[in-house]
Amino acid sequence: MNVLARYIVAAIVRNVTLVLFVLVTVTTLFLFVSQIDDIGEANFGIREAILFVVLRIPRAIVESLPAATLLGSLLGLGHLATQSELIAMRAAGVSKLQLLAHVGLAGILLAGVMVALGESIAPSLGSYAREMRGEALLDDIAIADGRSTWFKDEGVIVNVRRGIGSEGDGGLYLYEIDADRGIEAVAHADTVESQGSSSWTLSGYAETRFADDRISASQQRRSAHEFSFNAELLGLSEVRHDLLDTPALQRYIAFLQDNDRDASRYLIAYCPPDCDCFALEDEDVDYSQECAQGRRRCNGRALGAGGMGSGAGHKLQEHSKKR
Repeated sequence: MNVLARYIVAAIVRNVTLVLFVLVTVTTLFLFVSQIDDIGEANFGIREAILFVVLRIPRAIVESLPAATLLGSLLGLGHLATQSELIAMRAAGVSKLQLLAHVGLAGILLAGVMVALGESIAPSLGSYAREMRGEALLDDIAIADGRSTWFKDEGVIVNVRRGIGSEGDGGLYLYEIDADRGIEAVAHADTVESQGSSSWTLSGYAETRFADDRISASQQRRSAHEFSFNAELLGLSEVRHDLLDTPALQRYIAFLQDNDRDASRYLIAYCPPDCDCFALEDEDVDYSQECAQGRRRCNGRALGAGGMGSGAGHKLQEHSKKR
């Protein structure tokens, strides 16, 4: 890398870092404000709130980096243009292609930072922050230290399991008990989403119901239920794709497909741009292995080629018009 390339890369990275700092600060501030209402509940105090926010910073960096790269590259190249440095470079014989190559180096560097964070500490710290917050808010329910928690809500015994792929079968297990304390039905849901104070949507819902003379089984992609469960507790049963690194997401997609479970939401999160992800909303679609090859891998290319390329191209076009 020559002196000119280092100078352009440093100018862009410096501005991207500034924009990223502002975006992460604003995101972190809003996240902390959203935790204020829960401070003082159970064991969730100001220390836990601050720790939760701090642990989420790597994830905020990963989420904000594409936007920061675009804005920072525009600011950096804009500053070079206003100081007539781009004109001096062109007058010295530097071609537009060479300038774009130097800008691309900055994009590759920032893409590497994004991949390194997104595949290492960001998912693990985000997952730990989520569990730490849930356990602090649910201290009165006495969540077990392991990955399985049992509790009872009226005539339903609930087993919340946390685990992915080879680490275990996560999700929510429901056991309906009749008046004679016999098992009336057994059900399993992959994920749970809150729709209100007591309304819940169970995704990947499978139920087996026992009657006097027969046993019936049914499956639904989504099933609505009324529970008085705490939202934080049921949230711990959900395997969130944004808290998994790529190998873990691959294993969980394979686990769901091997067990005939609905993997569409995870395939969409891991889907390349050339795959028809919207077709995954159709229950009859056979999920293509092509869709498991990597939206996340494409994110790095989009960061370098899209963010840096669009910013550099825009500034060079303006520079050409001025000349």
